[in-house]
Amino acid sequence: MKGSPQEFFDRESLRYRQFVKQRDFVPFLREKINPLLKGRVLDVGSGCIFDFDSERLDLYVAMDLSFGMLLGLEQDGKVKAVCGDANHLPFREGFFDAVIYRAVLHHLNPEGKALREMKETVKRVFLEVDRILSRDGQILVIEPCFPAWLERIESALTPLIRWSMKRLGLPYVFLFSKKAFSDLLRKGGWRFLEIEPVQGGGRKWEWIVPVLGLPFIKIPRWASPSVVHLFRGRR
Repeated sequence: MKGSPQEFFDRESLRYRQFVKQRDFVPFLREKINPLLKGRVLDVGSGCIFDFDSERLDLYVAMDLSFGMLLGLEQDGKVKAVCGDANHLPFREGFFDAVIYRAVLHHLNPEGKALREMKETVKRVFLEVDRILSRDGQILVIEPCFPAWLERIESALTPLIRWSMKRLGLPYVFLFSKKAFSDLLRKGGWRFLEIEPVQGGGRKWEWIVPVLGLPFIKIPRWASPSVVHLFRGRR
């Protein structure tokens, strides 16, 4: 890959902003999450998007590894931007009432290390969440998930995918199946209140993220290999 993941998303921030706005599941996701939020909220990997109702919140912190992603964020007294790493959250213990991971966890293995190492990284991230959440805090994870059979193929082809994505100048992306991702959350000590797919409304064509060595491309919705899920959990 040319440069670090930070440099990639800095370069791609404008295009990524347009990509996110074109995903028609985003309004549906906002409707589901808005009623769940209160108090102090941390949005890890928020990118440049703030689309929640700030009137319901005491504080909303948008955090991203890429400074370029945060440049387009409109800030006010309740909305703050922080450039930081999901592996080491720069906040004190018990500070937040909710933490959102919005399509960021599949980016935690940019070099394409072994699946076992990536799972360990994800589990460490969940321990960081536990540290900064209040006693009754909740975690909200939005992740695209593969079917189990495609996840196995993806895992077997890791060396080839890592090579091809590096040639394309893209950070490595790995999508878990819903079951594998649920297991990781449970092993991290989270119990689920809800797991559900988040579907868009009516578009026949869908953008997909660069997985299996592919760049950003549009495909028919019925052929999309992944489904976005909302995982909602508490300790």
